[in-house]
Amino acid sequence: WIKPKPDITPDQQLAIYVDGYRARLFDVVIQDFPALRHYLGRDNINDAVSRYVDKTPSIYFDAGRYPEKFTDFIQELYQDDVLAFALARLENAIAQLAYAPDTEPLTTADIATHSADEVMGMALFPRAALTILTLAQDAHGYYSAFLDGQQDIPVNTSPVHVAAYRHAGQNWRLTLDATEAAFLRKLFAGASIADSLAWLQQE
Repeated sequence: WIKPKPDITPDQQLAIYVDGYRARLFDVVIQDFPALRHYLGRDNINDAVSRYVDKTPSIYFDAGRYPEKFTDFIQELYQDDVLAFALARLENAIAQLAYAPDTEPLTTADIATHSADEVMGMALFPRAALTILTLAQDAHGYYSAFLDGQQDIPVNTSPVHVAAYRHAGQNWRLTLDATEAAFLRKLFAGASIADSLAWLQQE
């Protein structure tokens, strides 16, 4: 099914295609995890991505979705490295925001005609391009320091809660305290504002 050429056999043509596609998948993965690359080092991240490409077939029409399972692969590969997994989760969440549909944010105009009681009884749902993460170590601090150009970045072993979202075509990150994260998760699960606040007071 591959037309022979005078200077190259069908098998050689196929091998060239496969190698080129594997290189493309490698680049797609590694570009989504720059802070993880900094943390693990070039050799380690290159080895991890190569092994991921070896083990993970591409099932996506859009190659940009291919790194979705790399987080789980890092967790398996670096079982004792909590920060590596946390960084992978954060960077993967940020990268995948690009594939969520645009949804309109809630504005003051949306609630201006409602009474306070009506507002408290509302159930609010997150925008599609928003995710809340609880990370076992402070990958957000490491990621921010990396973006600021720091090289020797100390590891903060404290857990952190982060909201990552896309607005007006840009990705944003916001750290949350444990109470804020719990409230938003309860709210986004379908509870009203009033019920979410009441639940918090009981916890």
